[in-house]
Parts: sequence; structure tokens; C-alpha cells
Amino acid sequence: MLRDFEKLKPGDVIIQNGANSMVGLSVIQMAREMGVKTINIVRSDRYNNILYLLSLFTILFTIRPRLQQTLRMLSNFGGDINVPEDYVNSYGFNEMIKELPPIKLALNCIGGDVCVDMVRVLGKGATMVTYGGMSKKPLAIPEDLISKKLLKMQSFWVTEWAKNHSTSERITMINDIVNMIKSKKLTLLYEMHDFDDFNYALQKSVEPFGLRKIILNMDYPDRLKEHDARPASDYWIFQTDTV
Repeated sequence: MLRDFEKLKPGDVIIQNGANSMVGLSVIQMAREMGVKTINIVRSDRYNNILYLLSLFTILFTIRPRLQQTLRMLSNFGGDINVPEDYVNSYGFNEMIKELPPIKLALNCIGGDVCVDMVRVLGKGATMVTYGGMSKKPLAIPEDLISKKLLKMQSFWVTEWAKNHSTSERITMINDIVNMIKSKKLTLLYEMHDFDDFNYALQKSVEPFGLRKIILNMDYPDRLKEHDARPASDYWIFQTDTV
């Protein structure tokens, strides 16, 4: 997505929503290595929808700090401007970005109203790439914004990308990513569980506000076999006195 739709060069600016997702965090780090600045948006509604159910004390001391922690995390990963979506296209936001070059690329995995605000700050001839719709809301961009700015609306689906690119191109892309991980230029947040812990892994995967991807280890050791292979002397049998 960083290479196929716009020819980005050092100093260019991109904007993305869903910035605290695995893709979003990867985009921040990859763009940083390219010398490209990132404007990163995280969803506000996942916090705000809970506000109606909680006391004022909880609102002030639990929800907002959690949002601030997420924004600080994006900064630590290398994000240049990190904001909640209800701040996009506000006066303060526009003041923050007015000294930046025109934004050339927008990455959208959320959909809904935030996309309109993102389009409003794009530069002329920029591209918006949609690769998801986590809000379950339609992508409704006013036609006058698209035509006035000469925007290019694109979509990305990695399965289709793989079909349309040669094996060597796919291998090159994978090798680039692997080399970034090996050189510690790309960090992925995940937690691995053995396949025999499938139920627990599934429970973790559906918990709200999760930052780490849940990965199943299909080549896990046979612990019962390891246990049976060791002599009984390796194990201390716990005993207790009974009354």
C-alpha cells in the first residue's frame, strides 16, 4: 500500500485511520524508514460509546487516559502526528498540519464519517486506499470533494494483490519485511499460544481493546510425552498432613 499507489519520497506526508492496528503500527514504522511523515488517527467511538454507561469519575480517570496511552504508543513507534478521530479537521488539527506538504496518500480501514474529514485535508491529486471497514459504516465521500481535489479512490485486498503479482515480486516483498524485522526496524505486537490452548487463545482474540494479534503455534511440543520421558526423581510430589 505504501508503494503501489503513490510514489512516496522522503518528506512526503500520509494519513491513516486505524493507526493502532497491526497494519497501522507497521505503516508508521515502514514510513519512518522511508523518511515519510505519518498522521495517525485512532477511533474515538470505541471509548465514547462506553461513556454513557460509566460514572463521571470513571470517564475522567479511566477512559481518557487509555486513549492518551494509545496516542503515546503511536508516538513511541515513530508516528509524527497522532490524534483521535473526533479531532480531525478541527481548527487545532488544521493548525498542526498547515506547515506540512500536501498529503499524498490516505489509508482507510475504518470507513464512516472520519473518511470525509480525511479527504478534506488531502492534497490535490492524492489517493485514498480502502483496505477494510471496521466501523461497518459506508464510505460516503461527497462527489464535489473528489472532483475538486481530483482524488483517486482505490481499494486493496492482499489476496487479489497476490494473484496479480509474480512469485518473485511476492518473495521480494516478504524478504523486505523479514529483513526489517531482523534488523529491529519493524516490531509486531503479538502473543503466541500453542494449538492445544486454542480455547484460551480464542477468548483472548475477542477481548476488546486488544493491541496484540493472537497467533497459534502449530508446532508445539508434546508436553505429556516430555513428562513421561523424565524419571520420577525429577518431580517433587507435594504431600500435606491431614487432620
